[in-house]
Amino acid sequence: MDNKKRINLNKLLQVFLISNIIATFILLSFNLYNFLKGVNTDQLFFHDFTRLYDQHPVYYSLNLALSCFFLNELYLKKKKVSLVVFIASSIILFLGIFFCASKIIISVFIILYIIQLLLLVKKMKFKLMFLFLFAFSIIFSANNTYIKEVWR
Repeated sequence: MDNKKRINLNKLLQVFLISNIIATFILLSFNLYNFLKGVNTDQLFFHDFTRLYDQHPVYYSLNLALSCFFLNELYLKKKKVSLVVFIASSIILFLGIFFCASKIIISVFIILYIIQLLLLVKKMKFKLMFLFLFAFSIIFSANNTYIKEVWR
């Protein structure tokens, strides 16, 4: 294969990550606009969340989950992004997964995310901090009335 045609997987995943962060930020902004307009909160989740792009929320949340895993690799393993960028990007991606409200994606994502953090984080205090923050987000998600209704 010619070197000019060779695809750099790392660069491709970086573009994928950045595009998902930007797209999710736009969706979250649109959701906030709708919420401030007085739209019922039930209309902020699942198909209504990704309606702007006409994306299926389950497939979109798969993209976001993959982006989260790659972001962890960039920050925790390769140290290629700052802590502020890591936290802000993680919040955007987590909120996107939350508003997509796909039961199976959220369930599998939680398990795989915890496994990835335990494998990538070296210091025990950081492992405990990540687990505590993640447990808090799970409790917050579990108390959301819309997700409770969807999970029934």
